[in-house]
Amino acid sequence: MINTDIIDSYQISIFPTYVNTFFLEKTPLFEQMTDRFIEIKHKKIHYGSYDNDIDMYCTKDTLHEIEEFTELTNIIKTCFDVSLDRLDIKHQGANITSMWTNVHSNKNGGFHELHLHANSYLSCVFYINVPKGAGNILFEDPRECKNMVVWDSKYSNDSYEKYRAWEFSPQTAMLIVFPSYLRHKVKKGKYNDDEHRIAISANCIPNAECNETTLRYKYSNGIAV
Repeated sequence: MINTDIIDSYQISIFPTYVNTFFLEKTPLFEQMTDRFIEIKHKKIHYGSYDNDIDMYCTKDTLHEIEEFTELTNIIKTCFDVSLDRLDIKHQGANITSMWTNVHSNKNGGFHELHLHANSYLSCVFYINVPKGAGNILFEDPRECKNMVVWDSKYSNDSYEKYRAWEFSPQTAMLIVFPSYLRHKVKKGKYNDDEHRIAISANCIPNAECNETTLRYKYSNGIAV
């Protein structure tokens, strides 16, 4: 048996998943928009869909094209742009491709099933109104290994290897940007029957080029393929 001393060792995270959170000042805009979106739900404005089983109204997904929501759209675009900067993507801004609002009453807990946002790069959820007792947003671990095994912790119960999902407690004027491939859901909550959980969702594609990666696929050892 050969004995040797370890002269160097380190641990790194090589495939992180970046989620950005933004907290805005609670201006009168949020109260105004809360009243407006409740009106939109009751009157079924903006050609959305209504789910009677959970008393939830989802507007059409082109709110970013409507002048009434310009201020909200600009806030979302700014947060998308900052997130792209943090990813070190050379871009000329985020192109919002869709934007809609879900207005939930307390009926059946105001939940949302597990899903992802296809045909986009970054997505977000922007909380306009969050009643006390509303459910958390849960993000599922995107790694295939999540269903393999979860070992007992040696030192504590907070080992990162135990996390197969991550939850955020939403609050009014909070905005979360995440990769569109990241599956997520809203857990059931319980709040007053006269209150509404109101959240705007949006997707974007960066106004950017991917020439560097494209060239790597196009040329192999200097030969066009």
